Amino acid sequence: MSNYHTFQSGEEYTLGRLLGTPHCLVVPDLQRDYCWGSETYGRNREAQGELVTAFVDDLIEAFRADEARTLGVLYGYEEVAGRVMLCDGQQRFTTLYLLVGVLTHRIDGVKFASYLQGFPGDVRLSYEVRESTLSFLGDLSRYYFCDRSGVLPPAEGEDKTQTPDWYRHAYDLDPSACSMLAAVRTIEARLDAAGVDEGDFGRYVLDELRFVYYDMGDRQHGEEAFVVINTTGEPLTATENLKPQLLSRVTGDARSVRAREWEDREDWCWRHHDHEGGERTSDALSRDFYVWFWQMRRRQVSETLRRERLDALFLKADGELDETLAEVHRCFTALKTVVGEVERDGALRGLLATLRRLLYEGEGTDGLFTWLRRRQAEDVLLPLVAFAERFGASASFGDDVVRFARRLCKNAADKKFGRQRPDGGGYVDWRYVLQLVDCAEDVDGLLTADTLGDGAGLKPVANVPIARWFDADEQDKRRLAASGVDVAAWEEDDALRFDLSVLGGSTVTTDDARRRRDNLVALSLCRHGGDAPADLAAFYWLYRFLKGWGDGVGHVGYATWDGEGTYYHTYDYGTDYGRAYRDADFLSLLASADLLAELKHRVADAFRPTGYELTAATFTPTAYLRSWLLLKTLVAADRGVVLNYWDDRAIGCYAGQADDNRLNDDQPFCMANSCAGYLFRSDVRRAEDYLNPSLFDAPLLAPGCDVDGEAFENRKVPVEVVRASADYLARLYEAFMAGA
Repeated sequence: MSNYHTFQSGEEYTLGRLLGTPHCLVVPDLQRDYCWGSETYGRNREAQGELVTAFVDDLIEAFRADEARTLGVLYGYEEVAGRVMLCDGQQRFTTLYLLVGVLTHRIDGVKFASYLQGFPGDVRLSYEVRESTLSFLGDLSRYYFCDRSGVLPPAEGEDKTQTPDWYRHAYDLDPSACSMLAAVRTIEARLDAAGVDEGDFGRYVLDELRFVYYDMGDRQHGEEAFVVINTTGEPLTATENLKPQLLSRVTGDARSVRAREWEDREDWCWRHHDHEGGERTSDALSRDFYVWFWQMRRRQVSETLRRERLDALFLKADGELDETLAEVHRCFTALKTVVGEVERDGALRGLLATLRRLLYEGEGTDGLFTWLRRRQAEDVLLPLVAFAERFGASASFGDDVVRFARRLCKNAADKKFGRQRPDGGGYVDWRYVLQLVDCAEDVDGLLTADTLGDGAGLKPVANVPIARWFDADEQDKRRLAASGVDVAAWEEDDALRFDLSVLGGSTVTTDDARRRRDNLVALSLCRHGGDAPADLAAFYWLYRFLKGWGDGVGHVGYATWDGEGTYYHTYDYGTDYGRAYRDADFLSLLASADLLAELKHRVADAFRPTGYELTAATFTPTAYLRSWLLLKTLVAADRGVVLNYWDDRAIGCYAGQADDNRLNDDQPFCMANSCAGYLFRSDVRRAEDYLNPSLFDAPLLAPGCDVDGEAFENRKVPVEVVRASADYLARLYEAFMAGA
């Protein structure tokens, strides 16, 4: 037990007596950050707002009622004379200290100053959870509370050039300092609103507010009490609970080392938490990190670990706790290394930004770490951290991590799009990837590991099959690179997405692969916003429809049951990979020397057996749209217009009878005497701008034909217009077939 007893256990002390004796009250490094000035959270993680407003307003009401208050128990111990270490109650006590400070600044720089500073200027409250917090509270006391000419740093949105000399940039990165500053502003606002005599109120705060002091005897009992109090009483966040639970079990000099490391992690998480995403504290990121650590050690999915208490994960672990915490910090150092590379304007940053774009998750490089954390933690971030732990000391790490990240990008895309290659290549579960990192002797060995070979030595993951890691595609990339191909640039093509197997692999020459890649890129530009030639785009979309690579014809959700249609311009890379990229006709198309000529030839071959014309007897929605889309393509080419890419609704027709789609109800159905439309909930609607040949729902009219709007709407298009259009379509078709 301690021989020092500045305060007697069990006695009541006014705030004035607690702050007025020649000693220092200390919030030790085991404690949590000051948080009352910022957003706080309840036991069920519900946001509660800041707590200072209600606390100060309650004190003002008690002052007006002339009501003395006992504010609860202060638990502490005093192992060194004059330094009373607080075990609990520091949030309320610190808020009161800030209140006295604000009153000192507003009333009289001398009147209450002695309650804030001793001689020769030492502060009465020392908040020692980190060095910057200790420094901030001292500076705030000296240069603002006790100096009536002192000023606070500008609030968010104010002119930062007015920042006072005493305020350091490092304070912006300290959550306790930020929360204290917010509390000071809140206290000043509440005093302004209250309109009380602040001198009398200050005296009330010092003389009428009391705490019961309970002496815990010594450091061991004090820290044990802190753990018990803060894990059974006021709700702390998960990682705030974790700190005292673990550090109190570390002994000797190791405790100070682990405490400093913990402080480093808290500071880093504060700087990197997702403020834009609504996170008010760093706790969620801190928790994510500790879960990642155990995922990497246990090879378990996040959902499993999040069901366990964080402290239980540590306390049930094999080995000494101190060594486990040392491992934690090594993992954290690796995470910092990776994020540093991501934040630097270099190759890794650009690569991951490309991955995000190719997975349709967003554009640009802003917030890449948050994106990795939210969407690619297991498949990209954790393997990168493991790689940094294993190879981070290498002089070639900057280049090596990009090489490894490229493989991870391919792996993530394999998972996203369900890609599987003929030789067993495909998504390799992250738990196998971590094993590969652990087992690799060097980076080349990691990248060329044979996961399906007898000597792979990988421990099976229950119910998770393993794919081939160094597959034929990866082997062929090495061949292409040796031939002078910029494989990295090819990998990042929108149409390839890190998988070059569609180019033919080892069965084709490098020149053939170049032609296939160029053709694939040209076809990938045949989409809305692309700059492909209009005729190439039109015939490619028609050929896709004929081959069944896109959306099929059928009933369309949320549209009339009387019609059937297709989302003609719908494109999905994953669907394309499973249909077009695995179709021999697509692979041979990529090998062609003249894409447009080849597409026209193939379209013509598709219509040679049947032609384009339909009757009421041969009509089906699929056959009709097949002919309609051909004729639309031919008319657009003849008229020199670009077919509209609008695809918010499906283009289709009435499915029951061909006659329901006629332009003139008095004439028999034929392609010229018909019009497709877009499918709505109640009907199939034709274009209001019905003379515009670029629209899929406008009729197939011959040039020069003028149709009255009322006649078009009432299906009374003149017979001569229908006949002229039929002749026009026949001439276009015959010319096309002859030229193809």
